[in-house]
Order: sequence, then structure tokens, then C-alpha cells
Amino acid sequence: MRLTETLAQLDLGAGQYPFVIALLRYGDCSQEQLAELTAMDKSTAARALKALEQKGFITRKPACDNRRMNIVHATSKAARLEHEIHRRLNAVNSELAAGLSARERRLLLRLLHILEDNTQAFSTL
Repeated sequence: MRLTETLAQLDLGAGQYPFVIALLRYGDCSQEQLAELTAMDKSTAARALKALEQKGFITRKPACDNRRMNIVHATSKAARLEHEIHRRLNAVNSELAAGLSARERRLLLRLLHILEDNTQAFSTL
């Protein structure tokens, strides 16, 4: 809820920012590649990208070699907000981890990586 609240001030949803961050990190991608990078299903990705396009964070254009594939590009609006998005994500993470020692934070990250790996294994079944 806290993440949703803080990102709403930037006109971003909690389910939308991963796509913006992925595009800014990896550059132009197809919608399918973005779904894989963000570990979201294709229909969720399509809805999020439609909203991001309407808000001016991305543009989508058909690929030159395959008109059925859309290539997604982050706009200058997204690039201008990159630092602020990261700042807000870090602030929320700090709030969530308040009271944890450095050792406990490392352990938490290790456990979350295990959960992420296990989740990835489900998607290949």
C-alpha cells in the first residue's frame, strides 16, 4: 500500500513501474521481452503498457520485421523520473526494513532470491 501511495504521486501504479525501470535499464524491448523481464504474464503486461502509453511514459510501435510485434520505448518523461522512482522505491524499502540488522537484511535478501528462483521454476512447468 505504501508503494502504491508514493508512486501514485508520480502518476505510476505499483504494477507499472517495473516496466518503466526495465525499459530504462535494458532499452527498447518487445512487449513479450518486457513480460519476461518483469516476470508478469502477457495480458498483465499489455494492460500495464497501455496505461503507461496513455500517461506518456512509453511509446509502442510495430517492429519493422514483424508488424504483429510491438517494440516499446521509454519516453523522456520516464527518463526524467527515473531517479525519483528509484529514490521512492529505496525509501519504501528502508521503511520496510527498519529495525533489521545488516545481517538480517542480508538473510532476507538471500531468502527472497530463493523464493524468486522457485517462482521462476513454476513458470517453466
